[in-house]
Amino acid sequence: MKCNVSSPVAVVASLLGAILLAVACVPPSPTLTGTERAAAAPRAEKRIVYGVALAIDLRPTAATGPSLPTLTLLGAGLSSPDGQGGHVPRLADQVPSLANGLWTLADSGTMVTTFHLRRGAQWHDGTPITADDFIFSLEVGSDGGVPAFRTQAYGSITQATAPDPLTLRVEWNEPYIWADALFAWDQGYGVPLPRHLLEDAYTTNRDGFLNLPYWDQEFVGSGPFKVASWDPGVGAQLVAHEGYTLGRPRIDRIDMLVIPDRNTLMANILAGTVDVAPNLGSTDAGLQLRDQWQGGRVIVNPSNGTYTALVPQFIDPTPAQVADLRFRTALAVATDRQALVDSIANGLSPVPLSFLNPNQPQYAVLEATLPRYGYDVQRAGQLLTDMGSVRGPDGTLRDNTGTSLAVEVRSAAIGGAEANARAAAAIADGWQRIGVAATLAQVSPQLAGDREYQATFPGFLITPRPADVNGLRAYTSATVPLSSNNFTPFPGNVSRYRSVELDELIAQYFRTVPVDERVMVLGRVVHHMVDQLTLLGLYYGVGMAAESHRLSGVGPSGISRPSAGTLTNGMLPASCCTRRPIGGVRPRHPQGTLVLR
Repeated sequence: MKCNVSSPVAVVASLLGAILLAVACVPPSPTLTGTERAAAAPRAEKRIVYGVALAIDLRPTAATGPSLPTLTLLGAGLSSPDGQGGHVPRLADQVPSLANGLWTLADSGTMVTTFHLRRGAQWHDGTPITADDFIFSLEVGSDGGVPAFRTQAYGSITQATAPDPLTLRVEWNEPYIWADALFAWDQGYGVPLPRHLLEDAYTTNRDGFLNLPYWDQEFVGSGPFKVASWDPGVGAQLVAHEGYTLGRPRIDRIDMLVIPDRNTLMANILAGTVDVAPNLGSTDAGLQLRDQWQGGRVIVNPSNGTYTALVPQFIDPTPAQVADLRFRTALAVATDRQALVDSIANGLSPVPLSFLNPNQPQYAVLEATLPRYGYDVQRAGQLLTDMGSVRGPDGTLRDNTGTSLAVEVRSAAIGGAEANARAAAAIADGWQRIGVAATLAQVSPQLAGDREYQATFPGFLITPRPADVNGLRAYTSATVPLSSNNFTPFPGNVSRYRSVELDELIAQYFRTVPVDERVMVLGRVVHHMVDQLTLLGLYYGVGMAAESHRLSGVGPSGISRPSAGTLTNGMLPASCCTRRPIGGVRPRHPQGTLVLR
């Protein structure tokens, strides 16, 4: 039986964008007399089993992807994502904002953020958590002694001080839009580190710092659960932390079970020995489980943080027409992207209109203003005719010099090589139907690491790209791979599109702190890229998760979805969770999550 869990400590797991799981609880018992309580049976242990694909590793060099759910259970930060594009407080009692005065901006561009820690917060060993622990964590990340802890944000921090044990004051030398999310796991800060346990080791043996037993069996964190046992190749057993600042979790024990083989994972779910799986591996696996499983539900996230895009070459392309917006537009509208979604993503992804993730709150606001580039063969033909193209005797189009319009469609070896190749074949077939001589090429595993070969594709490349505002800098001129920079960063700005206007808009986005103003700048960024067709989104990477019926609140990677009527860890209840009707049109949840029944 389920009941609503309103306590913010009902958190169980988070993965990349937040996977939250709140266990169903038993209904409250009636008031008992002392004799009745003594005679009552002891409460049964509330235990869940969480199936993950890769071995758990809590070091910052490895604590991403499959390891992130475990890390976020063990190590709470000052705040955590709220699933709506913002953050909710955890170890801090408020998230700094311009409105509450805890985030201040000076005319010079410098900033100050102030975090007041909750009273009574404890590390797993019972030691009080103080502002000095966060200062130590910033020292480890900022001084470069162990590069794995460093993030881009630390370069913007001037200093951090503790006016008192429960106050952390951070001074910034420039505007930084995620300053309020300090030590929130979604912004790459990592979890806070206990000075009393790690300072000596950091000071005396930085080279061996990541090899300490602290990073597995002896991990001491700040989160709602702590390590009870650990077997790196098998999994870990986590138990409730009695001294967690938001109260003891309602779940007593979580078994993190490593199951690398997807078929074995599916078998365990069907047998009822695994309650939660945040990543089923593919949409095919998720749909198969949906059809076979009576004991739970399959949850679909229409974007796991990436999308597959058709990327044009902007430096010395072949043919030269690739640099012409009319040509790119013609090929865009000659591409049946809905058919690609239906074929490759099983119809579970919306057609991307930009790099924005459909789970991001900005997406719905900006989506209505963007050009669609809908499938329109007649329009494609007219655009090519307007460019002066004429059909030759063999049926292929030729330019005004008589040269055939031949273009290569190359598919990347990363992000699902087979799916990329299928998309390339479908796109090339569609272009050939309008008279463009499209040929196929596939990046071989041997050439996957050849940066020059990867950067200098002649026509179009099908490759995954980040569907996230965090990845905006990958579209600037500074990240274009060139011979002068040895074709780094890699992959960087894959299209090699360069624009002073776009560079300035992206820079403006990252220095605009007020959210409303920042979203307006983002709209200009998105419009520039979509209007110029710097790349064309084909389909999103779809995340599939499994949740037992006795649980509530699971969401696949990159999305937070508290279940109906449940307030999970301070997040908004998603009582409007959307079902996908059989044989009907797929509706979209405001956060983009579907429940497949």
